[in-house]
Amino acid sequence: MSSPTDPVVSQAARRRCWTLDEDDVPSHTHLMSIDGACSNNGRGDAVMSVGVLWANKGFERHYNCAQIVEYKRSTSQIAELLACKTALDLLEDRYETATDNPLYGDRPNVVLKSDSAYLVQGITEYMPKWVANGFINSKGLPVANQELWQEVDRLLTLLETGGMRIQFWLVPREQNTEADALARWAMRNPTSDKYSYLTVQDKMWMGLSSAEQDEEELHEIWGTGDFVLE
Repeated sequence: MSSPTDPVVSQAARRRCWTLDEDDVPSHTHLMSIDGACSNNGRGDAVMSVGVLWANKGFERHYNCAQIVEYKRSTSQIAELLACKTALDLLEDRYETATDNPLYGDRPNVVLKSDSAYLVQGITEYMPKWVANGFINSKGLPVANQELWQEVDRLLTLLETGGMRIQFWLVPREQNTEADALARWAMRNPTSDKYSYLTVQDKMWMGLSSAEQDEEELHEIWGTGDFVLE
């Protein structure tokens, strides 16, 4: 069991909940919207998906993600944890593969935007105590979804140790529609590639347009850049 002065515990305690409006996000801060979805929540035929959207302008959109995810259980809370894990995996990959690109600069501040109070409060309020207690709750039992919480903490600690500052922003569901749309698109298209360098906008358009839209028209729209997520 860790003590409150343990460096890992102290690091977890520094994670904060973002309180500014989106228009106030500093230019050097990367904003990522995340969402997890689960159909037939808690049932044997449940299916989970995640959506991750880089809200900044530019090449970060290449790391947008819409995919089906699997775990030994399928619930809405697990889907939200897996959405966070997916975003952190993308951050780790981004800095492993692009460290020589001058556009990336120093490791930045990152804000993960979510409409899940379970996820955001778990990380910003309860995580330090869980880390100190070995992820055992006040009843002496493992924290629910313990393995996923531990993996999220491991990834956060890895990125933070490398110089990244990661904060979380809890928003109403209606302010997280883009990531939600990506997760819902993945649910409708379970065999699609999980990452897209050129077609994330395509996916979003498909999720928001009628099924009668023909491929030629979509290609024309995509090619002109008229439908752009910034």
